[in-house]
Amino acid sequence: MTTRTLIVQTQAKLGAMDRVLGALTHRGIIPEMLMSELSGDMLQISTTFAMADDHDMRKLCKFLDRQVYILRVKDASEFPVCEPMGVSIPPFPQGSPVLVSA
Repeated sequence: MTTRTLIVQTQAKLGAMDRVLGALTHRGIIPEMLMSELSGDMLQISTTFAMADDHDMRKLCKFLDRQVYILRVKDASEFPVCEPMGVSIPPFPQGSPVLVSA
């Protein structure tokens, strides 16, 4: 398995990130890292995942390129654009409200 980096530029519209993640999960791909950047009305989504076959990667890029809101798809596997970062979430302070659904 080869680690791939996929960069998708899209219009910042409701459901744009869902389309990209839906295309990945529909093919059984679980992203190892996901990063998004918003600038004006453009959304850039960078994701890293493992994929063995170049043919499957070309099919994924071709599928995403045909989506309505997607402007550009790029396989950046040769030069990864971002490194996974460890993020720690601090615990809730004592006495803070916690939402519980029934």
